[in-house]
Amino acid sequence: SNSQSQSRDPQYTHFTCGGSILSKWTVLTAAHCYSTKDSPIFPRTTVRAAFLKWSEPLVGQTSWMKNVIFHPQYTDHTDGYDLAIVELGTAFDLSYPNAKAIRLPVKDVQTGQALIVMGWGGNVVGGKYITPTDELRKVELTVRDPNRCYLLAGQFCAKGTKPNSGHCKGDSGGPLVDPTNASRLLGVVSQKEKNKTCGANAVGFYTRVGYKYCTVRLQS
Repeated sequence: SNSQSQSRDPQYTHFTCGGSILSKWTVLTAAHCYSTKDSPIFPRTTVRAAFLKWSEPLVGQTSWMKNVIFHPQYTDHTDGYDLAIVELGTAFDLSYPNAKAIRLPVKDVQTGQALIVMGWGGNVVGGKYITPTDELRKVELTVRDPNRCYLLAGQFCAKGTKPNSGHCKGDSGGPLVDPTNASRLLGVVSQKEKNKTCGANAVGFYTRVGYKYCTVRLQS
């Protein structure tokens, strides 16, 4: 899996967001998952990759968050450009099973295109923290006509192909991929339609990651 997840301070562990491995030193996620005032907690934030179930703690790889580079045009979640790159304190081993760097798209998503969104986002949302699902889940989405959505800069919108399906709290930062080629990233989970609960036929909003929008600093 190219998908990867993050949880904060081991002293009071909770799940934060998903992401995608860009290189052994970097992970792409949503900027709204973190802010500059979070920087003191970065060294206590663990970044876990190459696993499918939370209940299998010895599976996969673990690093920690050294720094976050926000998209230069991102200010807050109301302005778009909801992308950030997490710099890791220790490198991931990309020869490890299920730990592969994802590729960036060569063309933009199109209206009507089918996509898969993946994540550990909660089926249950309670209080401040997210109750993640134990196992990585995926849902098929269909890209909507941009004229039918109010879009921020760099966004596109999509809706669950099946009724009452879509991303939920905790899926932010996670990948959208082509159903036939999960090795190429097509979008990053940003937000859902306001005042709608998860899966209530809500439209989701996703950040484009074409070269036009994604300012990426890669370290090999």
